[in-house]
Amino acid sequence: MNDLIRIGTVTSVNYAEGTVKIVQEDRDDSVSFDLPLLSFEYAPPAIGDMVLAVFLDNTQGFVLGKPFNINNPPKKGNKNIIRKDYDVDAFAEYDKSTKTLTIKAEHIIVQGEFRQEGGT
Repeated sequence: MNDLIRIGTVTSVNYAEGTVKIVQEDRDDSVSFDLPLLSFEYAPPAIGDMVLAVFLDNTQGFVLGKPFNINNPPKKGNKNIIRKDYDVDAFAEYDKSTKTLTIKAEHIIVQGEFRQEGGT
């Protein structure tokens, strides 16, 4: 059971299948089988990223995602900020204290009806 959660470095990404392989430095640099990513969003890690993986046995497992660490610190550590980074210069951020939503990207496309309700 002590091998249930492991840390590894992404060595390959299968974008079409939503899987990655990781090298596990603490296991003699062994490379995993294809590990599926969680499916609540499509945001595969890059080759070289550190990830946390759960192994159910030697034939099943999945990647939880990238933990914050010295090479991947939070962009804006603040209890009032909810933030999703998409790229180096693209993000969505909500500040609970000011009730402000900021979306930054080179191009933003909004589909559907756009209307303003209430407000001052």
